[in-house]
Formats: sequence, C-alpha cells, structure tokens
Amino acid sequence: MKKVVSGLVLSLVLVSSVKAEEAGQSNWYIGSTYNAQTLDGEGKPAKVGTLDGLVGYQVNSHFAVETRFGVGIKDDSEDLGHFKTKVEVDKQMSLILKASMPLEDSFSLYGMIAYTKTELDASVSGFNIGNQFQSGYSFSAKDSISDSGLGLGVGISYRLTNNTSTFVEYHVRSDFENSGVKADFDTVTLGLRYRF
Repeated sequence: MKKVVSGLVLSLVLVSSVKAEEAGQSNWYIGSTYNAQTLDGEGKPAKVGTLDGLVGYQVNSHFAVETRFGVGIKDDSEDLGHFKTKVEVDKQMSLILKASMPLEDSFSLYGMIAYTKTELDASVSGFNIGNQFQSGYSFSAKDSISDSGLGLGVGISYRLTNNTSTFVEYHVRSDFENSGVKADFDTVTLGLRYRF
C-alpha cells in the first residue's frame, strides 16, 4: 500500500511539474510567517510568538505540501512577587497538507491538516528573603519539554503579484501534553509567500 501511495504522489508531482514548466512558472515557493500562539492549561494562558521559514510545493491549483521550521521570538513571563515564571518556544517544525479553493482571481480559501512538533523551554526563578532563623537565598530552574501531534486549520490568501501573496491562518492543534503539562494549543498566523 505504501508503494502505491508513494507512486501516486510521485506521479502527481511529475505531472504538475511538467504543466508548471509549460506555463513558465515553478511549483516551488518559499515564505515566512509570524505565529501568535496560546497554550491554555491550568492558570493563566501562556501567549508566545514564533518566526517561521517555509518551503512548499504547489501540486496543482487545489493542493500543496509545505514544511515550516520556526524559533521562538516572544516569550510569556509572569511576576508572582518572590518568583518569576517564563515560557517560550525553543523550536517548532510542521509538515502541512493544504487543500484550497480559489474565490476570485486574487483570493483563495484553504483548509490544512498539519503534523507539528514543538519544544518549549519553561523556567522559574526567585528568592526567599529569609527570616531571623534562616538566611535568604535565590533559586532558578529550567526545563525543556516537547510534544507532537496533528492539528487542523483554515486560511485565506491574497495574491499581491503573480509571484507574491500574503495570508492569514488559524490553527487548532492537538493538546500539548508532556511531563504532567496539558494545555489547549491554538495559533494565529500572518505570512508572506513567494512562488518562483
């Protein structure tokens, strides 16, 4: 069965490549995204941000395959008096299948299914001022946790030029679960794409 599926995918890619070359346009594209992500578990939701680079292949006018690699650029921290907590995305990787429906010449609506792996860094630091029986001290701890899973999303794309488009997406990913941490995980994405 795997050989049949692999053969069908390869055939689709080869046929679409020939058609794209005949039309004078490549099926490959690159881009970048900013992702505002929310992890909502116990307590205050953590709001973090990542910057992604992406590479994709437009199989035809309705289907594309895309991979994204991102790093955290915005952390979420909370000051709780004598100690502080911080959560940030260290790195994130996604493989995405997209099915799109052109609405007009410039707009396109699409749905996505994605497999994403996320690695988070969480830290806590603080101090104890002590008392007459015990001297004060400071402390800090840091841990990395990761999880992966499937997610669904929708997006809308607007073509700026023949080769350039911008897009907005909303993703709901499977719950982030690791080491006793469980949180709902959703993302709003703003991106730019360039097709060769």
